[in-house]
Amino acid sequence: MNVVIIGAGVVGLASGWELAKRGCDVTILERDVPGAGASTAAAGMLAPVAEARFGERALVQLGLESIERWPDFVRELETASGQDIDHRTDGTLVIA
Repeated sequence: MNVVIIGAGVVGLASGWELAKRGCDVTILERDVPGAGASTAAAGMLAPVAEARFGERALVQLGLESIERWPDFVRELETASGQDIDHRTDGTLVIA
C-alpha cells in the first residue's frame, strides 16, 4: 500500500515509521524543516488531564492510554536509532 503523509513532525514521522514497519510504501512531505512546526509548540509533552476541558472524557481516556503506551514506543525508538530521547515522567504542574 502506498501512503503519503503531509507533515514531518513527531506525529507524521512516527506514523510513517509504524506504517513502514507494517509493509507500507511511505512518502512523507514537509514544506519546511522536519520537526519545526507544531512539534515544537508542545515540547513533546503528554498532559491529557491538564489540557482537557470539562466533558472531554473520551479525549482524556485516549490521552491516558497514550501515556501508558509511550514508554514502550520510547524504548523501541531508542533501540532503533541508538539515541537517548530523554524520556521523563516528571508530571505536570498546573497553576490556577
